[in-house]
Amino acid sequence: MNRFLLALRFLRRDSRSGELSLLMLALIIAVASATSISLFADRINRTMNFQAAEFLAADLVLTSPDTIAENILQKAHSLDLKQSHGTDFSTMLMENDEFLLAAIKQLQQPLKIRETE
Repeated sequence: MNRFLLALRFLRRDSRSGELSLLMLALIIAVASATSISLFADRINRTMNFQAAEFLAADLVLTSPDTIAENILQKAHSLDLKQSHGTDFSTMLMENDEFLLAAIKQLQQPLKIRETE
């Protein structure tokens, strides 16, 4: 108990000197900065996910280098999920004696399966 009273006395003395106030101010600024950066990053993440969903016209994209398993497609159909199947690959094209890298995408159904305003 004696150590606790001594610690309180030192705390009271240090609070009068102003150093403790400066330390508390620095701590408050550090916590506020970390919190605002975290909130800003979370907001950017949510905005990017929303815009990606709008760009893809879908809420979820399932990709695989192999054919998607039939039971997964049946489950999506049983849940009445709108689907669009496609294939994409990269290849080289030649134009005017120059090679160009091209990304080819083929869809079986229209891409706009999500309602957008």
